[in-house]
Amino acid sequence: MFTQTYKKKMKKFKNSSISILLIIALISGQSWAQKREEQSKRLLIGVGIAGVAIVAVVITAGGYKLLKRLKKVDKKATTQTTSLPSKGKQIQQAEENKSKAQAQLVAAQQAAKPIMQKARAGGILQSQEAEQVHKYWLAKLNLEKAQELELIYKNRDKAGYETALPRSTQEDIEQRYHMREEWHVHRYEIVKNLSPLALPRMQYDAQFMQKMQTIIDSTPLADELLRYVHAGNLQEVIWQLDEAGFELAARRFEELLTKELQGGEIVAETEVEGVRVLVLKSGVAGIFKGDAYSKHGEIASYQIDKLIGTNAFPLTVLRDAGSLQLFIESLPQKQNYMSSPFTTDFNDKYLAYVNFMDFADAYKHIEGEYDKKVTTLHIFSMDSDSVHNKIYPLQGRITKIDGAQALNTEFALEDLLPYMQENPQSLSFAPEIIARLKRLDAQQIEAALRPHIHPYDDDLDEIVSTVQALQKAYLELAKQ
Repeated sequence: MFTQTYKKKMKKFKNSSISILLIIALISGQSWAQKREEQSKRLLIGVGIAGVAIVAVVITAGGYKLLKRLKKVDKKATTQTTSLPSKGKQIQQAEENKSKAQAQLVAAQQAAKPIMQKARAGGILQSQEAEQVHKYWLAKLNLEKAQELELIYKNRDKAGYETALPRSTQEDIEQRYHMREEWHVHRYEIVKNLSPLALPRMQYDAQFMQKMQTIIDSTPLADELLRYVHAGNLQEVIWQLDEAGFELAARRFEELLTKELQGGEIVAETEVEGVRVLVLKSGVAGIFKGDAYSKHGEIASYQIDKLIGTNAFPLTVLRDAGSLQLFIESLPQKQNYMSSPFTTDFNDKYLAYVNFMDFADAYKHIEGEYDKKVTTLHIFSMDSDSVHNKIYPLQGRITKIDGAQALNTEFALEDLLPYMQENPQSLSFAPEIIARLKRLDAQQIEAALRPHIHPYDDDLDEIVSTVQALQKAYLELAKQ
């Protein structure tokens, strides 16, 4: 377009220039003819015509050179433009890649879903089943990458960028996701050597295991409950028995664990994520907190959990002037390291299994309602600490684990109560919780908490009245 316009203008300019010079030459020739003889007039006219010819040649040559140069520049610009995709084409390509990745993920998820359900139930996975879960994870990663690229392209378009996304930016994204893929493949290579892949069993003292087995076998839930025992989540046994209506068996199991935590022989002490863990001869372990203030909050949180029926806080007892909370094997506690080459040690097997299942999103089933129960307990225990102090067991549900900052009545009234009223969707309105809160009275609250409050700093009457204020607000929300 530009080249054609230039040609027309140059042609017009050349014709005009020649005409003007011819007129000037003719006028000059006539002027001199009047003064000179005929011979001189002819000579001057010849000189004028020669001058016009020279000027025309010069203009034409210069215009030709300029035209060639402009053609060269135009061709170079065209080549550079066609070598990069337009921003519109990048967005279209990104949308197509995302749609393709979504379809691949749906197919991979359908293939992996029954396998993950089997794994959640404590089933043994064969190598080909583990590979299907691995493919699902890679498909999920591929979709994340496609979504990120699409978002960047569209945001640049909204911001008014006229150019396509630089190759360097796209290469950075590709490289980052490639590294994540390699990381997962490396771990999968270790895990698949475990085939058949199964959760290794926790080891307990034979005598203590027999006591647990006797209680469990008295119910029709024996096979299911043993899964939690072997996975290191003895607390889930109590909750499952309670929720299934086997209250006598639940209390017997709770009493067995309470006695063990309070008086069992300590054979080892370790540290997990900055907290002291006491390992007992029976194989049971507990998190110990010796701070004078922490222990009251920890034990009170467990008592409130029992009062309102959230089943979201582990058994916690008084021991050696501190609190000892039943330890639950969970994802955060062993997922940070992996031994290589692989050994037959329990921790290594446990760790490999946890990493693999974590990648496979095998624990998403414990979110949702269980997470809401944790939030509900957090409010009723009047905890001023983060609601995110919770763990994800291998077998079981999301569990709140830190109650050291509980019984903060001022924080409960100024922050937790308004939060509850403004965010009812974050609470659990399970029928059993509503039923318990409807029956809960001041005497029950006082009886449960009196032995566990700080003798100098906690005001029992204030604690009871605050729980009742929360109780009233909760039941009002439950009606809605």
